[in-house]
Amino acid sequence: FLAIYMIGIMTISANGLYRLLEPVGLQSMLISLFLSMGVLLVFLFGVMYVISIFYHSSDIEKLLPLPLRPQEIIGAKFLVTLIYEYIFLVVLVAPALFIYGFAGDLTPGYYLLAILVILLLPIIPLCMSSVLVMVIMRFTPFARNKDRFSMISGLLSLFLALGLVFATQSATNFSQEDLVRIIQSGAEEIAGLTASVFPGTNFAVLTLAAQSPANVLANLALLILLSVLAVILTVFIGKLFYFQGVIGLGSSM
Repeated sequence: FLAIYMIGIMTISANGLYRLLEPVGLQSMLISLFLSMGVLLVFLFGVMYVISIFYHSSDIEKLLPLPLRPQEIIGAKFLVTLIYEYIFLVVLVAPALFIYGFAGDLTPGYYLLAILVILLLPIIPLCMSSVLVMVIMRFTPFARNKDRFSMISGLLSLFLALGLVFATQSATNFSQEDLVRIIQSGAEEIAGLTASVFPGTNFAVLTLAAQSPANVLANLALLILLSVLAVILTVFIGKLFYFQGVIGLGSSM
């Protein structure tokens, strides 16, 4: 029920923003804003999911004695976490991408690119969350308190969800002049800052917003390359920190 409600909210908000941006030729800003929001939420919720799935799940005690390679255990847990992030993106970002394609009367090729972008988008921020958590769990005993973490993460999730609902509902109340003034004064800088903090976001935006097929393919290739490198780096760091953190967590219980 909550997923259907949020999809409806995002669809209405994206449609309202598109109608405001279209007269001034800034409708592609819709993609930038929603993708930037998506990677930010992936990173924030990724921190909580990685701690829960990587460290506080009961299967880790059964997996460690098995003849599995470290990269197989890390990769499996990363994929499980990634599936949860896809659920967020389908609910929060996919409606905006659909509205952009439908309202712009774009070709079926756009929707194929949108699916590829959604599949690739959470990989880099989730890798950043995973690396951050593995380092923290290796050296910070405070993060190993499951009850304290559950309370903090629950409150954080509640505040994020409420803030997101209020923000999306109020977005469609802007006049066209107010929205243009906000964009000109700082929205592009904010989107650029998000893209710089989370590498690959700008490539994802340009994959969907670029006019030239060559630019689209080039940005998609760069997004794929960065995603692959991020996964390789995450697995490498995981070999150094993850299992020591799991052993330390087990000894502290």
